[in-house]
Amino acid sequence: MKQQHQSPAVVNQAELPTLEDIAPLKLASGDTLDARQSLACTLRAITQLNIEQIAQQAGYSGRAAASHFLRSSRGRMGVQAAITLHLADAGRIGLQAMIQLAQTSKSDTVRQAAAADLMDRAGLKLDGPEQQPGSAAQQAPSITINIGQPEQPVTLDVTPEDAGH
Repeated sequence: MKQQHQSPAVVNQAELPTLEDIAPLKLASGDTLDARQSLACTLRAITQLNIEQIAQQAGYSGRAAASHFLRSSRGRMGVQAAITLHLADAGRIGLQAMIQLAQTSKSDTVRQAAAADLMDRAGLKLDGPEQQPGSAAQQAPSITINIGQPEQPVTLDVTPEDAGH
C-alpha cells in the first residue's frame, strides 16, 4: 500500500491557534499587538503556512494586507516575539527531559552528563572538592592534570603564568 505524504503547508486546522485563544504579543519596543496581528505573527513563527493561509486564519481581508503587516518592522518584531515564546516553551520541555535523564537513565554516563549539563546551565560548577563560597573569586584559575597510578601520581600544573593578573 502506497503511503500518501501531506505537504508541509497542509495543516490540521483544529490544531492551529485562533483569534479567541491567542494572547496579545508584547514587542521589545513596549508596544502590544492586537489579536489579529499576534495570531498572524504566531502562525508565521510556528507553522509552515503560506501568507495566504495566514491571512485567512488570522482574519485579514487578503494576502496583501497580511504580507504588508508581516514585512513591517512591527510584524518582524512580532514574529521574533512569537519565536521567543515558542522557544521558551520548548526550553521547558528540554529541561524536563534533562531532569528525567539525570534521574532515571540506566547509563551512569548519561545520568552524569545530564546532571553536569543541568548544573552548568544553572550557573553551578564545582571545580574540585567542596569550595567555600567566594573562594573562587580570591584564587587564580588553575588547571591540573593527574597522570599515573594513585600510588605514584604525576601532577602537571598547566596554569597560565599570567592567571589572576
